[in-house]
Amino acid sequence: MSEFHDIRRDLQTIAVENAESDEIMTLSVLSTHYITFQRIQELCPLAADLLKLITYLDYQAIPEQFLIGSNVPGTTDQLLFREAVGHLLDFSLITRGADPKTYDVHPLVHLSMETHISQNTDEAIHWKGRALNVVSRLFHRGDYEDKDICAAYLSHVMAVIRYDEVSVPNSAKLLENLGRYFLTVGQYSAAEDKVKHCLELRIKPQSNIHIATALLTAVLSAVSVWPSLRVISLRLC
Repeated sequence: MSEFHDIRRDLQTIAVENAESDEIMTLSVLSTHYITFQRIQELCPLAADLLKLITYLDYQAIPEQFLIGSNVPGTTDQLLFREAVGHLLDFSLITRGADPKTYDVHPLVHLSMETHISQNTDEAIHWKGRALNVVSRLFHRGDYEDKDICAAYLSHVMAVIRYDEVSVPNSAKLLENLGRYFLTVGQYSAAEDKVKHCLELRIKPQSNIHIATALLTAVLSAVSVWPSLRVISLRLC
């Protein structure tokens, strides 16, 4: 019981600090979200797992493909998956997005779940890793023919890109593809920033190697697969 009251207090504090001025945040609403999640967890563990995954994505326009492609146990079974999504819709924990193949989550539900999961560090790392993994796999290379889908996924990329401590390879891959996208749409400064961050991540594990050698290796690797960024790569040297 004391843990429940601690969670309620944390939710209330964080929600008040982050709430927009026109939103009315009450303790009863926050408590209801927590209790509802507990009920979902008992009723349908897959639904609870999907909600945990959603917690670390952006709260709007969540592609159904992210949920199906997350490798969460049960998502490959269409019947189980539809049942799980149905429970989340029935409990109003998620709603259909503007695109019927996407879902939205109320910001307060999103915040409540993040606060709840953060009580367990290992669990939080696990779901951050899953979110980062699925986005890094499904966010395309950012070439011209992919720019529309990349634009649709962009808010989720920006949500998970913060989790580089969970998986350096996935973060570096995502940053490289994000840089490609920004280059394609003409946002050259943003492209340079993401490529630089990508190179920094790839160099970091090689701390025992002379920094100039490691940087040159990373730059040559980037240039070999991304000729269009040769000038940016040279500037980073």
